[in-house]
Amino acid sequence: MSTKPLTIKQEAFCQAYMRLGDKSAAYREVYSCANMKSETINRKAVEVYQNGNVTARIKELQSEAIERNKATLDEVLIVLADIIRFDPAEMYDEDGNLLPIHKMPKRVRMCIQSFEIEEGLPSMGMGDEGISIGNIVTKKVKHYDKLSSVDKLMKHLGGYALDNKQKAINIFQPQDRQSRLEQLKSKLKK
Repeated sequence: MSTKPLTIKQEAFCQAYMRLGDKSAAYREVYSCANMKSETINRKAVEVYQNGNVTARIKELQSEAIERNKATLDEVLIVLADIIRFDPAEMYDEDGNLLPIHKMPKRVRMCIQSFEIEEGLPSMGMGDEGISIGNIVTKKVKHYDKLSSVDKLMKHLGGYALDNKQKAINIFQPQDRQSRLEQLKSKLKK
């Protein structure tokens, strides 16, 4: 817990920083910056951020957020595996109608990234006195990208290990640095 109470603006800065993740954007949101240059805003944002009480409060807010949103590695891997195995057919009934969201299995719902429903009344005929024949409903369902999920799982499970074992020159190792310098010297002589 911070030792000295924060001012209202300092607390607002902390909250804005947590929401935006950017010191300058948080500063712009809280303080009057209309006549300031970007460099000035950046410098002042860093000054506020480096205040010991502000930094302590941000760390406190971050700890609270981590605790609130704690997910285990197993949970993350299960969600990624579900995304890979996701079958869009499980979102529809036997007649091809989209199931109501509460009737979809939870693992299917977890694979939905966004869901939009647009309703409108069509009209037929001439002018403003069209004949209404019922609602037109457009449903858009976007699910998470399978290839991205496969890539994340492959990285975690070591699926790219063979690719990673390919010989790479590490210029930070003395023998590799010397070897690379010799190669470059020989190219310059040509």
